[in-house]
Amino acid sequence: MGRDFTYGEARAWIGELAKETGSHLFAEMAGFVRAGSHAEIATILHAESTLNSRRDSKAFPEPVELPLPWRRHDNNEDLTPEMRADYEARLNAVSAFPE
Repeated sequence: MGRDFTYGEARAWIGELAKETGSHLFAEMAGFVRAGSHAEIATILHAESTLNSRRDSKAFPEPVELPLPWRRHDNNEDLTPEMRADYEARLNAVSAFPE
């Protein structure tokens, strides 16, 4: 019915699964909520971009966020007001258009 696999073959197949975003192995290793192929991720991000570029920002002030295979996190969640002020001052010091 089946055939035996060498260790090298099995290792190569597992290595390929680890590189494929649509595999559950990749999803687990990357910390994704679920598996999602490159095509699915690209479609979601493209749709999100299109929806946000055409939305009425007065009627819908919050941008559209479609469900992705990973959890979104706020990059500023650990940024204190003092750190933000320091970063803004440093940016304004080198900016061509300071505020």
